[in-house]
Amino acid sequence: MIAILGLAHLPILVAQGKSLWARDHYQMFPLVLIFAGILARPAIAAARTAPASGADRRIGFALLIVDWLILVFAVLIFSPVAGSLAFWFLLVATAFATGGWPTLRAAIPALAYLLLIIPPPFSLDVKLVQLLQYYTSNASSRVLDLTGVYHAMNGVIIEVGDKKYEIEHACSGISSLLSVLACTLFYVFWTGSHWVRGTALVLASVFWVLIANVLRVVVIVFLDTRFEIDLSVDAFPFYLHTLLGILLFAMTLGLIVSTDRLLMFIGTTIDWGSNNKAVRPPIRPTGAPAFNVSWGTVAVVAVAYGGLILFQAGDYGLGDSVPQSKLITAYNGFTATTMPEELAGWRRATGSTAFTVRDATEAMVVFGEHSRTWKYQRGNLVAVVSFDYPFPVWHDLRMCYQMTGWTISENEQFTDSSTAHFGDLECISTRLTRPVERNAYLWFGEFDLNCQPVAPSDSPMSATYRWRERMKSMTRRWESLTGKNVDPETRANNVLQVQVLTESYGPLSSTERADLQKLFGAVLDHMRGKCREALSTAAKQSS
Repeated sequence: MIAILGLAHLPILVAQGKSLWARDHYQMFPLVLIFAGILARPAIAAARTAPASGADRRIGFALLIVDWLILVFAVLIFSPVAGSLAFWFLLVATAFATGGWPTLRAAIPALAYLLLIIPPPFSLDVKLVQLLQYYTSNASSRVLDLTGVYHAMNGVIIEVGDKKYEIEHACSGISSLLSVLACTLFYVFWTGSHWVRGTALVLASVFWVLIANVLRVVVIVFLDTRFEIDLSVDAFPFYLHTLLGILLFAMTLGLIVSTDRLLMFIGTTIDWGSNNKAVRPPIRPTGAPAFNVSWGTVAVVAVAYGGLILFQAGDYGLGDSVPQSKLITAYNGFTATTMPEELAGWRRATGSTAFTVRDATEAMVVFGEHSRTWKYQRGNLVAVVSFDYPFPVWHDLRMCYQMTGWTISENEQFTDSSTAHFGDLECISTRLTRPVERNAYLWFGEFDLNCQPVAPSDSPMSATYRWRERMKSMTRRWESLTGKNVDPETRANNVLQVQVLTESYGPLSSTERADLQKLFGAVLDHMRGKCREALSTAAKQSS
Protein backbone atom coordinates (compact mmCIF):
# COMPACT_ATOMS: atom_id res chain seq x y z
CA MET A 1 0.00 0.00 0.00
CA ILE A 2 2.90 2.34 0.72
CA ALA A 3 4.19 1.79 -2.82
CA ILE A 4 0.77 2.62 -4.30
CA LEU A 5 0.48 5.83 -2.26
CA GLY A 6 4.01 6.87 -3.15
CA LEU A 7 3.63 6.23 -6.88
CA ALA A 8 0.33 8.14 -6.98
CA HIS A 9 2.00 11.25 -5.57
CA LEU A 10 5.42 10.92 -7.23
CA PRO A 11 4.83 12.48 -10.70
CA ILE A 12 3.26 15.66 -9.37
CA LEU A 13 5.85 15.93 -6.59
CA VAL A 14 8.59 15.78 -9.24
CA ALA A 15 6.83 18.59 -11.08
CA GLN A 16 6.69 20.59 -7.83
CA GLY A 17 10.41 20.04 -7.33
CA LYS A 18 11.11 21.42 -10.81
CA SER A 19 8.83 24.39 -10.09
CA LEU A 20 10.65 25.16 -6.84
CA TRP A 21 14.03 24.91 -8.54
CA ALA A 22 12.84 27.50 -11.07
CA ARG A 23 12.59 30.03 -8.22
CA ASP A 24 15.99 30.89 -6.82
CA HIS A 25 14.64 31.63 -3.33
CA TYR A 26 13.23 28.07 -3.09
CA GLN A 27 16.31 26.21 -4.28
CA MET A 28 17.08 25.25 -0.69
CA PHE A 29 14.14 22.78 -0.68
CA PRO A 30 16.36 19.64 -0.71
CA LEU A 31 17.87 20.86 2.57
CA VAL A 32 14.37 21.35 4.01
CA LEU A 33 13.42 17.78 3.08
CA ILE A 34 16.51 16.43 4.86
CA PHE A 35 15.87 18.53 7.97
CA ALA A 36 12.20 17.51 7.98
CA GLY A 37 13.26 13.87 7.94
CA ILE A 38 15.43 14.46 10.99
CA LEU A 39 12.59 16.23 12.80
CA ALA A 40 10.25 13.30 12.02
CA ARG A 41 12.38 10.76 13.91
CA PRO A 42 10.49 11.20 17.25
CA ALA A 43 7.19 10.58 15.44
CA ILE A 44 8.55 7.37 13.89
CA ALA A 45 9.70 6.20 17.33
CA ALA A 46 6.31 7.06 18.85
CA ALA A 47 4.45 5.06 16.19
CA ARG A 48 6.63 2.03 16.89
CA THR A 49 6.22 2.31 20.65
CA ALA A 50 2.47 2.92 20.76
CA PRO A 51 0.57 1.85 17.64
CA ALA A 52 -2.74 3.56 16.97
CA SER A 53 -6.03 2.21 18.26
CA GLY A 54 -8.85 1.23 15.98
CA ALA A 55 -10.60 4.60 16.40
CA ASP A 56 -7.42 6.50 15.55
CA ARG A 57 -6.91 4.42 12.44
CA ARG A 58 -10.43 5.20 11.27
CA ILE A 59 -9.68 8.91 11.65
CA GLY A 60 -6.44 8.37 9.74
CA PHE A 61 -8.27 6.74 6.86
CA ALA A 62 -10.80 9.60 6.86
CA LEU A 63 -7.85 11.99 6.41
CA LEU A 64 -6.62 9.74 3.61
CA ILE A 65 -9.90 10.42 1.79
CA VAL A 66 -9.15 14.16 2.07
CA ASP A 67 -5.70 13.50 0.61
CA TRP A 68 -7.24 11.56 -2.30
CA LEU A 69 -9.71 14.35 -3.10
CA ILE A 70 -6.95 16.99 -3.11
CA LEU A 71 -4.74 14.75 -5.24
CA VAL A 72 -7.55 14.20 -7.76
CA PHE A 73 -7.97 17.97 -8.06
CA ALA A 74 -4.20 18.46 -8.41
CA VAL A 75 -3.87 15.78 -11.09
CA LEU A 76 -6.86 16.97 -13.13
CA ILE A 77 -5.57 20.54 -13.39
CA PHE A 78 -1.91 19.51 -13.02
CA SER A 79 -1.22 21.79 -10.06
CA PRO A 80 2.09 20.88 -8.35
CA VAL A 81 1.27 23.14 -5.40
CA ALA A 82 -2.03 21.31 -4.79
CA GLY A 83 -0.14 18.05 -5.22
CA SER A 84 2.34 19.02 -2.53
CA LEU A 85 -0.56 19.91 -0.22
CA ALA A 86 -2.08 16.49 -0.93
CA PHE A 87 1.20 14.82 0.04
CA TRP A 88 1.27 16.91 3.23
CA PHE A 89 -2.19 15.60 4.12
CA LEU A 90 -0.95 12.10 3.34
CA LEU A 91 1.77 12.57 5.96
CA VAL A 92 -0.82 13.77 8.49
CA ALA A 93 -3.05 10.78 7.73
CA THR A 94 -0.09 8.40 7.99
CA ALA A 95 0.94 9.80 11.38
CA PHE A 96 -2.59 9.49 12.76
CA ALA A 97 -3.24 6.04 11.31
CA THR A 98 0.02 4.58 12.63
CA GLY A 99 0.25 6.16 16.09
CA GLY A 100 -2.77 8.31 16.83
CA TRP A 101 -2.52 11.62 18.66
CA PRO A 102 0.88 10.97 20.30
CA THR A 103 2.52 10.33 16.92
CA LEU A 104 0.77 13.27 15.27
CA ARG A 105 1.87 15.54 18.13
CA ALA A 106 5.45 14.34 17.72
CA ALA A 107 5.20 14.95 13.95
CA ILE A 108 3.97 18.55 14.25
CA PRO A 109 7.49 20.13 14.05
CA ALA A 110 8.29 18.21 10.84
CA LEU A 111 4.86 18.92 9.32
CA ALA A 112 5.04 22.62 10.16
CA TYR A 113 8.61 22.79 8.83
CA LEU A 114 7.57 21.33 5.45
CA LEU A 115 5.14 24.24 4.93
CA LEU A 116 8.24 26.37 4.38
CA ILE A 117 8.60 25.03 0.82
CA ILE A 118 4.95 25.34 -0.20
CA PRO A 119 4.66 28.72 -1.99
CA PRO A 120 2.04 31.04 -0.50
CA PRO A 121 -0.91 32.27 -2.60
CA PHE A 122 -1.07 35.56 -4.50
CA SER A 123 2.73 35.51 -5.12
CA LEU A 124 3.35 36.81 -1.61
CA ASP A 125 6.85 35.31 -1.65
CA VAL A 126 7.77 37.34 -4.75
CA LYS A 127 6.43 40.51 -3.16
CA LEU A 128 8.50 39.80 -0.04
CA VAL A 129 11.67 39.39 -2.11
CA GLN A 130 11.01 42.67 -3.92
CA LEU A 131 10.38 44.43 -0.60
CA LEU A 132 13.69 43.13 0.76
CA GLN A 133 15.49 44.29 -2.38
CA TYR A 134 14.04 47.77 -1.96
CA TYR A 135 15.14 48.10 1.66
CA THR A 136 18.54 46.57 0.92
CA SER A 137 19.24 49.03 -1.88
CA ASN A 138 18.24 52.05 0.20
CA ALA A 139 20.22 50.93 3.25
CA SER A 140 23.26 50.15 1.07
CA SER A 141 23.07 53.60 -0.51
CA ARG A 142 23.16 55.28 2.89
CA VAL A 143 26.16 53.22 4.02
CA LEU A 144 27.97 54.04 0.76
CA ASP A 145 27.31 57.73 1.44
CA LEU A 146 29.08 57.34 4.79
CA THR A 147 32.06 55.65 3.13
CA GLY A 148 32.41 58.47 0.58
CA VAL A 149 31.53 56.40 -2.50
CA TYR A 150 29.75 58.66 -4.99
CA HIS A 151 26.90 56.80 -6.63
CA ALA A 152 23.38 57.16 -8.01
CA MET A 153 20.31 55.07 -7.22
CA ASN A 154 17.98 53.94 -9.99
CA GLY A 155 15.36 51.81 -8.33
CA VAL A 156 17.32 48.89 -6.90
CA ILE A 157 20.35 49.48 -9.13
CA ILE A 158 23.39 51.30 -7.77
CA GLU A 159 25.32 53.16 -10.48
CA VAL A 160 28.94 54.26 -10.07
CA GLY A 161 30.13 55.88 -13.28
CA ASP A 162 29.29 53.46 -16.09
CA LYS A 163 29.16 50.45 -13.75
CA LYS A 164 25.83 49.11 -12.54
CA TYR A 165 25.30 46.88 -9.52
CA GLU A 166 21.95 45.10 -9.46
CA ILE A 167 20.54 44.48 -5.98
CA GLU A 168 18.35 41.73 -7.47
CA HIS A 169 21.42 39.60 -8.13
CA ALA A 170 23.25 40.66 -5.00
CA CYS A 171 20.39 39.52 -2.77
CA SER A 172 19.52 36.27 -4.49
CA GLY A 173 22.60 34.28 -3.48
CA ILE A 174 23.32 31.74 -0.80
CA SER A 175 22.38 34.10 2.04
CA SER A 176 18.76 34.43 0.94
CA LEU A 177 16.10 34.84 3.56
CA LEU A 178 14.43 31.46 3.12
CA SER A 179 17.75 29.57 3.34
CA VAL A 180 18.56 31.21 6.66
CA LEU A 181 15.00 30.76 7.89
CA ALA A 182 15.21 27.06 7.04
CA CYS A 183 18.31 26.68 9.22
CA THR A 184 16.84 28.81 12.03
CA LEU A 185 13.51 27.00 12.17
CA PHE A 186 15.24 23.64 12.13
CA TYR A 187 17.33 24.71 15.13
CA VAL A 188 14.23 26.00 16.93
CA PHE A 189 12.26 22.78 16.38
CA TRP A 190 15.21 20.49 16.99
CA THR A 191 16.06 22.05 20.36
CA GLY A 192 12.39 22.32 21.40
CA SER A 193 12.83 26.03 22.11
CA HIS A 194 10.29 28.03 24.08
CA TRP A 195 7.93 29.85 21.72
CA VAL A 196 9.18 33.27 22.87
CA ARG A 197 12.78 32.29 22.24
CA GLY A 198 11.87 30.72 18.89
CA THR A 199 9.96 33.80 17.74
CA ALA A 200 12.84 36.04 18.76
CA LEU A 201 15.31 33.89 16.81
CA VAL A 202 13.16 33.97 13.67
CA LEU A 203 12.87 37.77 13.86
CA ALA A 204 16.61 37.99 14.51
CA SER A 205 17.31 35.86 11.44
CA VAL A 206 15.35 38.29 9.26
CA PHE A 207 17.33 41.19 10.73
CA TRP A 208 20.71 39.52 10.23
CA VAL A 209 19.85 38.55 6.64
CA LEU A 210 19.13 42.20 5.87
CA ILE A 211 22.42 43.22 7.47
CA ALA A 212 24.31 40.55 5.50
CA ASN A 213 22.74 41.61 2.20
CA VAL A 214 23.55 45.26 2.85
CA LEU A 215 27.11 44.29 3.75
CA ARG A 216 27.37 42.25 0.55
CA VAL A 217 26.38 45.20 -1.63
CA VAL A 218 28.60 47.66 0.22
CA VAL A 219 31.65 45.38 0.08
CA ILE A 220 31.19 44.70 -3.64
CA VAL A 221 30.78 48.37 -4.57
CA PHE A 222 33.48 49.68 -2.20
CA LEU A 223 36.19 47.20 -3.23
CA ASP A 224 35.42 47.62 -6.92
CA THR A 225 35.49 51.43 -6.86
CA ARG A 226 38.46 51.85 -4.51
CA PHE A 227 40.69 48.86 -5.27
CA GLU A 228 39.30 47.54 -8.59
CA ILE A 229 38.54 44.18 -7.02
CA ASP A 230 35.32 43.05 -8.69
CA LEU A 231 33.44 40.62 -6.44
CA SER A 232 30.21 40.86 -8.42
CA VAL A 233 31.20 38.12 -10.86
CA ASP A 234 32.77 34.70 -10.51
CA ALA A 235 35.99 34.07 -12.40
CA PHE A 236 38.27 31.07 -12.45
CA PRO A 237 40.14 30.08 -10.33
CA PHE A 238 39.00 32.04 -7.26
CA TYR A 239 35.22 32.47 -7.70
CA LEU A 240 35.28 35.43 -5.34
CA HIS A 241 31.54 36.15 -5.53
CA THR A 242 30.65 32.63 -4.44
CA LEU A 243 33.25 32.73 -1.68
CA LEU A 244 31.83 36.05 -0.47
CA GLY A 245 28.33 34.52 -0.41
CA ILE A 246 29.50 31.51 1.60
CA LEU A 247 31.37 33.74 4.04
CA LEU A 248 28.34 35.99 4.61
CA PHE A 249 26.03 32.98 4.96
CA ALA A 250 28.30 31.50 7.63
CA MET A 251 28.53 34.88 9.32
CA THR A 252 24.72 35.17 9.37
CA LEU A 253 24.32 31.76 10.99
CA GLY A 254 27.03 32.66 13.51
CA LEU A 255 25.22 35.87 14.42
CA ILE A 256 21.97 33.93 14.91
CA VAL A 257 23.75 31.50 17.23
CA SER A 258 25.22 34.47 19.10
CA THR A 259 21.74 35.97 19.39
CA ASP A 260 20.49 32.68 20.82
CA ARG A 261 23.24 32.71 23.46
CA LEU A 262 22.28 36.29 24.34
CA LEU A 263 18.62 35.29 24.72
CA MET A 264 19.66 32.39 26.95
CA PHE A 265 21.68 34.79 29.08
CA ILE A 266 19.02 37.47 29.53
CA GLY A 267 16.15 34.98 29.79
CA THR A 268 17.16 33.12 32.91
CA THR A 269 13.71 33.73 34.43
CA ILE A 270 11.93 32.23 31.40
CA ASP A 271 11.76 28.60 30.33
CA TRP A 272 13.67 28.85 27.06
CA GLY A 273 13.71 25.14 26.47
CA SER A 274 17.19 24.76 27.91
CA ASN A 275 18.43 22.31 30.55
CA ASN A 276 15.38 22.91 32.75
CA LYS A 277 12.72 22.27 30.13
CA ALA A 278 9.79 20.13 31.19
CA VAL A 279 10.11 16.43 30.54
CA ARG A 280 6.99 14.65 29.30
CA PRO A 281 6.28 11.16 30.58
CA PRO A 282 7.36 8.48 28.12
CA ILE A 283 4.79 7.18 25.70
CA ARG A 284 3.26 4.02 27.12
CA PRO A 285 2.52 1.10 24.86
CA THR A 286 -1.17 1.04 23.95
CA GLY A 287 -1.36 -2.69 23.65
CA ALA A 288 -2.77 -2.30 20.15
CA PRO A 289 -1.34 -4.55 17.44
CA ALA A 290 1.28 -3.16 15.10
CA PHE A 291 -0.06 -1.22 12.15
CA ASN A 292 -1.75 -3.49 9.66
CA VAL A 293 -4.60 -3.18 7.24
CA SER A 294 -7.10 -5.63 5.86
CA TRP A 295 -7.05 -6.81 2.28
CA GLY A 296 -10.35 -5.01 1.77
CA THR A 297 -8.74 -1.68 2.71
CA VAL A 298 -5.76 -2.40 0.48
CA ALA A 299 -8.14 -3.15 -2.40
CA VAL A 300 -9.99 0.17 -1.96
CA VAL A 301 -6.75 2.15 -1.77
CA ALA A 302 -5.36 0.25 -4.78
CA VAL A 303 -8.42 1.07 -6.88
CA ALA A 304 -8.65 4.73 -5.82
CA TYR A 305 -4.95 5.60 -6.04
CA GLY A 306 -4.22 3.06 -8.78
CA GLY A 307 -6.65 4.92 -11.00
CA LEU A 308 -4.62 8.10 -10.46
CA ILE A 309 -1.40 6.23 -11.21
CA LEU A 310 -2.82 4.92 -14.49
CA PHE A 311 -4.20 8.35 -15.39
CA GLN A 312 -0.82 10.01 -14.84
CA ALA A 313 1.04 7.22 -16.63
CA GLY A 314 -1.30 7.57 -19.59
CA ASP A 315 -0.99 11.33 -19.45
CA TYR A 316 2.78 11.09 -19.73
CA GLY A 317 2.80 8.30 -22.28
CA LEU A 318 -0.15 9.25 -24.49
CA GLY A 319 0.89 11.34 -27.46
CA ASP A 320 4.17 13.12 -28.12
CA SER A 321 5.49 16.04 -26.15
CA VAL A 322 8.38 18.23 -27.26
CA PRO A 323 11.00 18.66 -24.51
CA GLN A 324 11.42 22.23 -23.35
CA SER A 325 15.21 21.95 -23.65
CA LYS A 326 14.93 21.55 -27.43
CA LEU A 327 12.76 24.66 -27.68
CA ILE A 328 15.18 26.71 -25.59
CA THR A 329 18.02 25.54 -27.83
CA ALA A 330 16.04 26.64 -30.88
CA TYR A 331 15.30 30.06 -29.36
CA ASN A 332 18.96 30.49 -28.50
CA GLY A 333 19.70 30.05 -32.20
CA PHE A 334 17.78 33.20 -33.13
CA THR A 335 20.06 35.71 -34.88
CA ALA A 336 19.88 39.25 -36.23
CA THR A 337 18.24 37.96 -39.42
CA THR A 338 15.48 36.19 -37.47
CA MET A 339 13.62 39.49 -37.58
CA PRO A 340 12.83 40.95 -41.04
CA GLU A 341 14.66 44.03 -42.34
CA GLU A 342 11.39 45.95 -42.60
CA LEU A 343 8.40 45.51 -40.34
CA ALA A 344 5.25 47.69 -40.13
CA GLY A 345 7.08 50.62 -41.73
CA TRP A 346 10.12 50.30 -39.43
CA ARG A 347 13.61 49.32 -40.58
CA ARG A 348 15.93 47.05 -38.65
CA ALA A 349 19.06 48.84 -37.50
CA THR A 350 22.55 47.63 -38.33
CA GLY A 351 25.81 47.78 -36.43
CA SER A 352 27.45 46.04 -33.49
CA THR A 353 24.72 47.03 -31.01
CA ALA A 354 21.74 46.45 -33.30
CA PHE A 355 21.41 42.84 -32.15
CA THR A 356 22.42 41.70 -28.66
CA VAL A 357 22.31 38.41 -26.81
CA ARG A 358 21.96 37.85 -23.07
CA ASP A 359 22.38 34.39 -21.58
CA ALA A 360 22.66 34.21 -17.81
CA THR A 361 25.87 32.45 -16.81
CA GLU A 362 24.95 32.06 -13.15
CA ALA A 363 23.85 28.49 -12.46
CA MET A 364 21.08 29.60 -10.11
CA VAL A 365 19.46 32.16 -12.45
CA VAL A 366 16.49 30.36 -14.00
CA PHE A 367 13.96 33.22 -14.25
CA GLY A 368 14.12 34.69 -17.76
CA GLU A 369 17.78 33.84 -18.22
CA HIS A 370 17.79 34.31 -22.01
CA SER A 371 17.10 37.39 -24.09
CA ARG A 372 17.47 38.33 -27.78
CA THR A 373 17.25 42.03 -28.64
CA TRP A 374 16.90 43.88 -31.94
CA LYS A 375 16.69 47.60 -32.75
CA TYR A 376 14.30 49.17 -35.26
CA GLN A 377 14.29 52.75 -36.57
CA ARG A 378 11.69 55.01 -38.07
CA GLY A 379 12.64 58.64 -38.52
CA ASN A 380 14.11 59.86 -35.23
CA LEU A 381 12.60 57.08 -33.18
CA VAL A 382 14.52 53.98 -32.13
CA ALA A 383 12.58 51.01 -30.76
CA VAL A 384 14.16 48.14 -28.89
CA VAL A 385 12.51 44.79 -29.60
CA SER A 386 13.22 42.05 -27.07
CA PHE A 387 12.34 38.38 -26.83
CA ASP A 388 12.84 37.13 -23.26
CA TYR A 389 12.44 33.56 -21.97
CA PRO A 390 11.55 31.43 -20.11
CA PHE A 391 9.46 32.50 -17.13
CA PRO A 392 7.63 30.07 -14.81
CA VAL A 393 4.63 32.43 -14.53
CA TRP A 394 3.19 35.47 -16.25
CA HIS A 395 5.87 38.10 -15.73
CA ASP A 396 4.86 41.68 -14.95
CA LEU A 397 7.59 43.52 -16.84
CA ARG A 398 6.51 46.86 -15.39
CA MET A 399 7.89 45.87 -11.99
CA CYS A 400 11.34 45.31 -13.51
CA TYR A 401 11.39 48.84 -14.91
CA GLN A 402 10.11 50.25 -11.63
CA MET A 403 13.00 48.58 -9.81
CA THR A 404 15.46 50.28 -12.17
CA GLY A 405 14.19 53.76 -11.33
CA TRP A 406 11.25 54.27 -13.69
CA THR A 407 7.84 55.47 -12.52
CA ILE A 408 4.62 54.31 -14.15
CA SER A 409 2.50 57.27 -15.28
CA GLU A 410 0.06 55.56 -17.66
CA ASN A 411 -1.26 52.02 -18.01
CA GLU A 412 -3.49 50.38 -20.57
CA GLN A 413 -4.46 46.78 -21.22
CA PHE A 414 -5.49 45.99 -24.79
CA THR A 415 -6.14 42.99 -27.00
CA ASP A 416 -3.78 42.31 -29.87
CA SER A 417 -5.60 40.48 -32.66
CA SER A 418 -2.99 40.81 -35.38
CA THR A 419 -3.36 37.15 -36.29
CA ALA A 420 -6.31 34.79 -36.14
CA HIS A 421 -4.12 31.66 -36.24
CA PHE A 422 -2.67 32.04 -32.75
CA GLY A 423 -5.62 33.69 -31.02
CA ASP A 424 -6.06 37.10 -29.43
CA LEU A 425 -3.48 38.11 -26.85
CA GLU A 426 -4.02 40.41 -23.88
CA CYS A 427 -1.15 42.92 -23.78
CA ILE A 428 0.01 45.85 -21.66
CA SER A 429 0.93 49.36 -22.79
CA THR A 430 2.73 51.59 -20.29
CA ARG A 431 4.26 55.05 -20.22
CA LEU A 432 7.24 55.40 -17.88
CA THR A 433 9.00 58.52 -16.60
CA ARG A 434 12.16 59.27 -14.63
CA PRO A 435 14.21 62.39 -13.84
CA VAL A 436 15.00 64.55 -15.67
CA GLU A 437 12.27 64.73 -18.35
CA ARG A 438 12.94 61.22 -19.54
CA ASN A 439 10.08 59.22 -21.01
CA ALA A 440 9.77 55.62 -22.07
CA TYR A 441 6.93 53.78 -23.78
CA LEU A 442 6.60 50.06 -23.26
CA TRP A 443 4.44 47.39 -24.89
CA PHE A 444 4.64 43.73 -23.89
CA GLY A 445 2.70 40.51 -24.22
CA GLU A 446 3.27 36.91 -23.24
CA PHE A 447 2.41 33.44 -24.52
CA ASP A 448 3.30 29.89 -23.58
CA LEU A 449 5.64 27.44 -25.30
CA ASN A 450 2.76 26.25 -27.49
CA CYS A 451 2.27 29.86 -28.65
CA GLN A 452 -1.08 30.04 -26.87
CA PRO A 453 -1.93 33.38 -25.22
CA VAL A 454 -1.27 33.96 -21.53
CA ALA A 455 -3.24 36.86 -20.07
CA PRO A 456 -2.16 38.92 -17.01
CA SER A 457 -5.06 37.44 -15.03
CA ASP A 458 -4.54 33.97 -16.47
CA SER A 459 -1.21 32.80 -15.10
CA PRO A 460 0.01 29.25 -15.77
CA MET A 461 -0.07 28.88 -11.98
CA SER A 462 -3.85 29.47 -11.88
CA ALA A 463 -6.33 26.59 -11.75
CA THR A 464 -8.42 28.06 -14.60
CA TYR A 465 -5.50 28.19 -17.01
CA ARG A 466 -4.26 24.74 -16.05
CA TRP A 467 -7.71 23.14 -16.43
CA ARG A 468 -8.30 24.73 -19.83
CA GLU A 469 -4.88 23.82 -21.22
CA ARG A 470 -5.07 20.36 -19.66
CA MET A 471 -8.34 19.62 -21.46
CA LYS A 472 -6.99 21.02 -24.75
CA SER A 473 -3.86 18.89 -24.48
CA MET A 474 -5.77 15.71 -23.70
CA THR A 475 -8.22 16.38 -26.56
CA ARG A 476 -5.34 16.86 -29.02
CA ARG A 477 -3.70 13.62 -27.89
CA TRP A 478 -6.91 11.57 -28.20
CA GLU A 479 -7.51 13.07 -31.65
CA SER A 480 -3.97 12.06 -32.65
CA LEU A 481 -4.82 8.45 -31.76
CA THR A 482 -7.79 8.54 -34.14
CA GLY A 483 -5.54 9.63 -37.01
CA LYS A 484 -6.38 13.32 -37.02
CA ASN A 485 -3.62 15.77 -37.91
CA VAL A 486 -2.99 17.84 -34.76
CA ASP A 487 -0.47 20.54 -33.98
CA PRO A 488 2.66 19.51 -32.06
CA GLU A 489 2.80 20.50 -28.43
CA THR A 490 4.96 20.64 -25.37
CA ARG A 491 3.56 20.04 -21.89
CA ALA A 492 5.96 22.45 -20.20
CA ASN A 493 4.14 25.44 -18.72
CA ASN A 494 6.77 28.16 -19.03
CA VAL A 495 6.07 31.57 -20.53
CA LEU A 496 7.72 33.58 -23.33
CA GLN A 497 7.71 37.38 -23.44
CA VAL A 498 7.90 39.93 -26.26
CA GLN A 499 8.43 43.62 -25.56
CA VAL A 500 8.94 46.84 -27.48
CA LEU A 501 10.49 49.85 -25.73
CA THR A 502 11.43 53.33 -26.85
CA GLU A 503 12.90 56.20 -24.84
CA SER A 504 12.61 59.93 -25.45
CA TYR A 505 13.18 63.23 -23.65
CA GLY A 506 9.69 64.42 -24.41
CA PRO A 507 6.24 62.86 -24.72
CA LEU A 508 5.42 61.15 -28.01
CA SER A 509 2.56 62.23 -30.19
CA SER A 510 -0.51 60.05 -30.60
CA THR A 511 0.61 59.20 -34.15
CA GLU A 512 4.04 58.07 -32.97
CA ARG A 513 2.51 55.94 -30.25
CA ALA A 514 0.11 54.37 -32.77
CA ASP A 515 3.05 53.53 -35.05
CA LEU A 516 4.91 51.91 -32.16
CA GLN A 517 1.87 49.84 -31.22
CA LYS A 518 1.60 48.65 -34.82
CA LEU A 519 5.26 47.65 -34.68
CA PHE A 520 4.61 45.76 -31.45
CA GLY A 521 1.69 43.88 -33.03
CA ALA A 522 3.82 42.95 -36.03
CA VAL A 523 6.72 41.83 -33.81
CA LEU A 524 4.41 39.76 -31.63
CA ASP A 525 2.87 38.09 -34.66
CA HIS A 526 6.28 37.38 -36.21
CA MET A 527 7.82 35.98 -33.01
CA ARG A 528 4.87 33.68 -32.34
CA GLY A 529 5.30 32.39 -35.88
CA LYS A 530 9.01 31.77 -35.30
CA CYS A 531 8.28 29.98 -32.03
CA ARG A 532 5.67 27.84 -33.77
CA GLU A 533 8.25 26.94 -36.43
CA ALA A 534 10.70 26.00 -33.68
CA LEU A 535 8.04 23.80 -32.05
CA SER A 536 7.23 22.03 -35.32
CA THR A 537 10.91 21.45 -36.10
CA ALA A 538 11.60 20.11 -32.61
CA ALA A 539 8.56 17.80 -32.86
CA LYS A 540 9.87 16.30 -36.12
CA GLN A 541 13.28 15.74 -34.54
CA SER A 542 11.69 14.06 -31.51
CA SER A 543 9.48 11.73 -33.52
